[in-house]
Parts: sequence; structure tokens; C-alpha cells
Amino acid sequence: MRGVVRGGSVFDGTGMTVLFDCHVHTTLDGPSALDQVERPFSYQFCVAARNLGLVLGGGVTTVLA
Repeated sequence: MRGVVRGGSVFDGTGMTVLFDCHVHTTLDGPSALDQVERPFSYQFCVAARNLGLVLGGGVTTVLA
């Protein structure tokens, strides 16, 4: 099937309301949020721009804050 990752599964939601949690922290770029304390405040916006580009490139078209 086109668009399905090998080893993944298909969910048929026909006739149902399906909600997905697309929770994402776009300003974080590593395993430790404490890294942000050591960087200039504006750095987080550069990280967010890069991460949102990656999210969009991955096919996610809506991110709510």
C-alpha cells in the first residue's frame, strides 16, 4: 500500500471521528530543556523555524500552539 511505512499498520476510520495528538515542542532541539538557559533568548526562534520546516517536510500540515 502506498504511503504506509514498512511494519506499520492501517487504521480504517471510515464513519468515525478520529483525533490525533500532534503535540510538539518546536523550540527544543535536544534531550535537555536546560540547554535553553545557556543560549540567547532569540535562539529558540531559529530552532523553531528549523523544526517547523522538518515537521512540514514530514507531511504534517497543521500545528496548534
